[in-house]
Amino acid sequence: MRAVRYQPFLGTFWPTNGGTDDVYVWLPESFRKDAHGQLSREVYRFNLEVLDAAMTVDPDLLDVKGASRRVDPVDARVGGLDLDGDGVLSPSVERVRGLPTHDAGSAADMRVRR
Repeated sequence: MRAVRYQPFLGTFWPTNGGTDDVYVWLPESFRKDAHGQLSREVYRFNLEVLDAAMTVDPDLLDVKGASRRVDPVDARVGGLDLDGDGVLSPSVERVRGLPTHDAGSAADMRVRR
């Protein structure tokens, strides 16, 4: 389990209205394993950031070149995906531009959907 940047969606509990909420995210086992089937905290972090971007990127901007979302730093080399669109698999990526087409590791066959 790890912390995620949480922004309540409309209709949920807002602290200003006296309500609070907890959010826990666990992805299935394949999202926590590398391409060789070994548990990998880095692959899991990578897939969580892809999920974060998929849930929070403005849907009106998904098809616009340059649409982006800030994420916690992840190693693009771990997932083998160029998240920031600079053409390089960087060791520390803090921005997802657009959305990748699929997840990483053992979940590489899973399509990323908004």
